Amino acid sequence: MTDSKQGQDQEEDNDLDFDTEIPALPPDGGYGWVILVASFFCNVLVDGVCFSFGIWYVEFLAEYGDSKSKTAWVGSVLNGMYLTMGPVAGALSNRYGCRKVTIAGSIICAIAFALAIFSPSVSVLIIVYGALGGFGFGLMYLPAIVMVGFYFEKKRAFATGIAVCGSGAGAFVFAPLCKALIDNFAWRGGTLIVAGLVLNGCVLGALFRPLGTEPRKKVLDVEMEDFSEKETTKIKKPDNALQIVEKNGRDLDIKDISSAPVINMDNGSQNLRRPRGVSFDEPTRPATKSRAGPGGKPIPKILVQEYADKEHANGDSSPTGRPHHVVTTVEEINASPVGSQTWRISQSSTSIRSHLQRPMYRKDIFYSGSILHLPEYQQSTSVEDYIKSTTSLPPAVPRVEPYLCRFIPESMRDILMEMMDFSLLKLPPFTLYGICCFFSMVGFFIPFTYLPDYAQSVGVPGGDAVFLLSIIGISNTVGRIASGWVCDHAWANSLVISNVALIVGGTATMLVPLCTTHALLAVYSTVFGLCIAAYISLRSIILVELLGLDKLTNAFGLITLCQGLASFIGSPIAGGLYDATGSYTISFVFGGATLAVSGVLCFPLYCYEKCCMKKGEHQAVPGEDNGDAQPS
Repeated sequence: MTDSKQGQDQEEDNDLDFDTEIPALPPDGGYGWVILVASFFCNVLVDGVCFSFGIWYVEFLAEYGDSKSKTAWVGSVLNGMYLTMGPVAGALSNRYGCRKVTIAGSIICAIAFALAIFSPSVSVLIIVYGALGGFGFGLMYLPAIVMVGFYFEKKRAFATGIAVCGSGAGAFVFAPLCKALIDNFAWRGGTLIVAGLVLNGCVLGALFRPLGTEPRKKVLDVEMEDFSEKETTKIKKPDNALQIVEKNGRDLDIKDISSAPVINMDNGSQNLRRPRGVSFDEPTRPATKSRAGPGGKPIPKILVQEYADKEHANGDSSPTGRPHHVVTTVEEINASPVGSQTWRISQSSTSIRSHLQRPMYRKDIFYSGSILHLPEYQQSTSVEDYIKSTTSLPPAVPRVEPYLCRFIPESMRDILMEMMDFSLLKLPPFTLYGICCFFSMVGFFIPFTYLPDYAQSVGVPGGDAVFLLSIIGISNTVGRIASGWVCDHAWANSLVISNVALIVGGTATMLVPLCTTHALLAVYSTVFGLCIAAYISLRSIILVELLGLDKLTNAFGLITLCQGLASFIGSPIAGGLYDATGSYTISFVFGGATLAVSGVLCFPLYCYEKCCMKKGEHQAVPGEDNGDAQPS
């Protein structure tokens, strides 16, 4: 092709009428408030049952007569399972939607609790009540978090704060409720009623309506160059082109690609393989000088109407180092002989529109703070630009995956591999924070499991002992709101607040053996509830401060996995210490020490964070080419 022709083509290609398909803007209200209420009550159900396990623990001890250590496995498996299910729940939510996953989780958990009343031993109870029930709760917990982030942007910090307050509200409500159920219906009848309550998660899940997309068009003037009888042209073309029309406006004989991916132009046949891009390359074989087909019929210019937003030379790199593209990638179009063309477009199994409706492709979906403080938002000209810059779609070119992974749908495989990508452990700051999270969760559930039994052992009446869990719930709710408000100020440092909260909460837990009255235990419950609230609510904010928004999904998946593993072993270890010593003293000292140590270990991260702020950047995962990252 001559230079003059190239210049003409360039001028024509630059004349683009952009009209694209983008993710729908979160309403920040409207139906989002329904999502918020549903998420709130999902947290009430999940954390309400988990935090009130100490009440059932006493009944299981009396019923089965096993050791405290073995009986504690029931609750620890329940808690650990629902946390370690994070990556799996995320993948399922991305593939099937939060609505279906939440409903399935509610049904599974209700069935597990109903079957648990027939358990002949603690071992069976661990499997049915703990493992199966925790699996169901895991499918309910993560979608409740994701949906709030999907429906709220500017008001996300406020909305997320309200939603997660359901955890404290659940502990406040379920502690006396479970006690009343046990007093009136025994533990088996009470467990069956709780199973019925958990089944209400189906109603809550049904309210998780997917957020749609906003269809727009992008019309691209594509000039078909001269073709010889068997020429091949490489074109970067959109993955979900909708229509091809001639330059003069006359429609060609086509079918909607989304329903029947075949485009007929006259007759004959050739293939267009999964077009995805927007720009063009030169013909792979020399073109003839004639611009007319057989019989002198001119080759028409066509307009390609697509769902794409903007062109990017490079794809966005995920934390795994695998390319992710906001919209496009290179594919090949084979043009058949002029005058006898049938263009067949092999569309990918999932269109861009369906990908944009998948919540886990949003990089900030787990972020619970205000997006107004994020550099990605501050560098964007509008909320729409921010959403597009933080939306990452899977690559067009299929990756070579392990054999077994090929049987997993792409939308699930992408999230599983991202949330469980252990290359992030190469970053010392993340590794240290993961260790801190592990230690903190070892001691996190110990007070919830043993505080009622300890209180009764020092003479506190059963009703007052149970109400200590409600006090933790109340203070937990207040602490989440307070920590969110404080961290919204520029002078506040989320990492320091979290560290101090862990140290204070751990120290208070180590002093529990000195609390022998209801009043002192109530004070401890208040302090502990406030401290754990600050730690839990600031996790995603700290991860973004340390690693950047691009790595949040990966980091959040590994952190939940780490916390779940720690939750498995914490309470049984404390129970084993009681069995060995005959006292809860060492058990609470152990639990408090793990919390305090986790807070102390995190302080070096404060220095790292300061260094990163001075440099104005986040450290990259070794091997990742930041130069290929999608610009915000």
